[in-house]
Amino acid sequence: MRSENGFTIVETLVAVAILSVALVVLYGVGADILRVSEHLSASDRAVLYAQSKLESLALDPTPLPAHEQGDEDGFRWRITAVTVSSNMPWDRQVLQDVQLNVTWKAGLHERSLTVATRHLGRVAP
Repeated sequence: MRSENGFTIVETLVAVAILSVALVVLYGVGADILRVSEHLSASDRAVLYAQSKLESLALDPTPLPAHEQGDEDGFRWRITAVTVSSNMPWDRQVLQDVQLNVTWKAGLHERSLTVATRHLGRVAP
């Protein structure tokens, strides 16, 4: 009897089946990573947009309106400002609690981010 070196057809088919299963699993993991990456990218852009919006509010020296909203760059934003300190005749500054809500579409879902801060505005004499 002579021993042949090599693989049988059954061994080859089993190896190909194992390789196929491994490739399908890796493809699924890659798709999940891509989906998470897109979600994080949209969230990062929303945080940067909210930061930019808050910086533009900080540059406004006057008190903010109670409600303001708009759409811009794929984001929907809403600002709510509530006066904390009363405007006495001797006091020319108004302190406001400000809440900024930014909403955006992420695939089939709608995501939102809410940031709270304070704003000090000067009242014209």
